[in-house]
Amino acid sequence: MAIKVCERCKRETIKTETCDYCSRKICLDCEKATQRIQKLTRLVICKDCWGIMPRRSAYKNRHTMAQEAAAVAAEAAKAF
Repeated sequence: MAIKVCERCKRETIKTETCDYCSRKICLDCEKATQRIQKLTRLVICKDCWGIMPRRSAYKNRHTMAQEAAAVAAEAAKAF
């Protein structure tokens, strides 16, 4: 495995995940919370996005988050 750099804290780590609200690659220490929407779909929110109330309320509302995650995934697929 390659060593990656967290875009929030700039720490080197092996595993990074993408925040579903700001699209940054974050380490496990920078994750505030995760939810499993479907069997294979995980929603991740970072500590910075947790402090922004509209993003936090969207995270807590699972129905809205599933739609947003699908939209973010579609945008990410278009980017590549």
